[in-house]
This record gives sequence, structure tokens and C-alpha cells, in this order.
Amino acid sequence: MLFGKKKKKEQPRRDIYEELSKKWGLPKEVVENIGYVYASPGKGLIKILKSVDPENTEKYAWKALDVEDRGDYI
Repeated sequence: MLFGKKKKKEQPRRDIYEELSKKWGLPKEVVENIGYVYASPGKGLIKILKSVDPENTEKYAWKALDVEDRGDYI
């Protein structure tokens, strides 16, 4: 507490996601997926592509990325 500044209280992630979803006009799930991409690009991108698939499987994501060997990707 140097120079009389108050320390900001950190918000829980769920509150941040709700705040951003209202700000951007997007569903909370979409904002969470964007957060996953930011935090872990490989896994986050797979999560976003997986959410687009009606069956919610990773097969669509790997096909969309045209990746044959998944071992080194994530």
C-alpha cells in the first residue's frame, strides 16, 4: 500500500465472464471459450471447434484443422 493506493480485489472468473458477456453481447459459453484460447491456444481452439460440432466430438475439430498426427499438437 504505497502512496495510499487501495489494492484492487480480484474477481472470480465466473464474474469476469458474466461481465464480458454482457459487455460484448455474447453468450457466457462463448466468452469462456475465448478465454480458453487465450490461456492455452492449442486446447482452446479445439474446445471452440468441438463446440461447433452438433455431436460435440473432437473429430470435427481435427478434421477442420486438417491434422493427422495429434501427438505433437497439444
